[in-house]
Amino acid sequence: MLVVLMAALLSAFSVPGLFAAVAAFLIYIVVRQAAGRVAFAAICVSLLLCLGVAEAALRLAGSNPSYYRPDEVLAVFARDGGRSHYKPSQRIDFKMPFGDLYVLSGRTARDIVEPRDVVFVTDRLGYRDAHGPDGRRYVLVGDSFAMGSGTTQERILSELLRREHGVDIYDAGFPGDVPDYAARVRWLKANTGLVGGRNVVVLLFEGNDFTCPATAPPPETIASWRWRPVTRLETYRLFYGLTRTAFGSGELNRAVLVRAVGPKPMGFLQQYTAVTKRAQACDWPEVAAALGSVRDELALVAFAPTSYRVYADRVEPGAALPHRQWEFVEATARALGVPAIDLTPALKERATALLPQGRYVFWRDDTHWNDEGMTAAAAAIAAVLRR
Repeated sequence: MLVVLMAALLSAFSVPGLFAAVAAFLIYIVVRQAAGRVAFAAICVSLLLCLGVAEAALRLAGSNPSYYRPDEVLAVFARDGGRSHYKPSQRIDFKMPFGDLYVLSGRTARDIVEPRDVVFVTDRLGYRDAHGPDGRRYVLVGDSFAMGSGTTQERILSELLRREHGVDIYDAGFPGDVPDYAARVRWLKANTGLVGGRNVVVLLFEGNDFTCPATAPPPETIASWRWRPVTRLETYRLFYGLTRTAFGSGELNRAVLVRAVGPKPMGFLQQYTAVTKRAQACDWPEVAAALGSVRDELALVAFAPTSYRVYADRVEPGAALPHRQWEFVEATARALGVPAIDLTPALKERATALLPQGRYVFWRDDTHWNDEGMTAAAAAIAAVLRR
C-alpha cells in the first residue's frame, strides 16, 4: 500500500506512471534496508503534505505558471460522457507569452514566438461568448478553431461574424472531435432554445478532426490524460510544464518544422503537415455518422485547413497537395443535403495579400489562425449564410 501511495505521489509531480511505479518500488527497497519501513512511511507522509500545500497554494492563487493559454485556466473536462465547457460567467485578461508550436518545439523555436494579450469571456452556459445565448439566430460549434484559441475576444470568429457581417451567431466552441460536436448540438437543443431548424454552423479542422487510427496522437499527451484524476491536479500541471521546460523532449523538438515564410520564420506542426499531404483518404465513419445524427440542425459545414495547406507554396514551391479531407467533407455534406464550404481559398487569398507586409493568417508560433485568418473565414461563411 505504501509503494502504491508513493507511486501516486510521484505521478502527481508529473513523473510518468511506469517510472513512478518503478521508482517507488526502488525507493521502498533502499529506504527499508537502510532505515526501515517507518522511514519510508514518513517519506510518503512528507510528500503527501508537500503535495497538499502546493495544490492549495496554486488553487488559492487562481493561476498556474504552467498555463500559457487562458482557455486552459477555465476548461472543465467532463467525465463519463458529460458536457465539457469552460467555467461560466468568467473574464480573464491574460498575457499569452507564446503559442502551442513553441511549446511543442521543446521551447527551442524562439524565432517564431508572438506574445499577445488575450481577453477571454464566458457566458452562463460556459462557452466563449460575451453576449449570452438568448435569442441568437445561429450557433457555431467546433473545437479550438471555433472558440478562437490564442486570439482576444473581440477578434474571434463569432464576434467578427456578428459585428462585421450582421450574422447573429452564438459561439459554442470547445476542444473535442466531431462526435463531441454532435453531442454538443444535441445538448443545446435539449437544454436551451438555441438550436432549432437548420441553424448550426459546424467548423471542422483538417488537422485533428480527420485522424487515421495509425496516426493518432500518442497517449502520453496531457489532453488524452485529462480523465486521470492525478492529471487534474494543478500541481501535476505545474511540474509537467517545469520538467518539459527544463529537459525538453527529443520527440517534441522534431514535432515542429520552422521555415521562412515571406520575411519571417513560421512554425508548422509535423503531424498536421502529414495529414495535409495524405494521399489516400481514411475511413471516417464516425465523422459521417456524427454529422448525420444532427443533419436536420445543420445550416453549414465549414472546413478549416491547416496552416501548411495555406502556405505550402511558400514552403515547398510547386508541390501539388491532395485535398482528401475536404473531398470527404464535400461528399458527406452533399449526401446529407447540407451546404459545405472549403475555407482554403479565402485564407490563401488573404495570406497572399498580407505576406508583403509581414502579416499572416495563422499565428507563427501556433497551430491556430489569428484574427486575420478569422476575418477571411468570417467573410466566406457570412456569404454562404446570406445565400
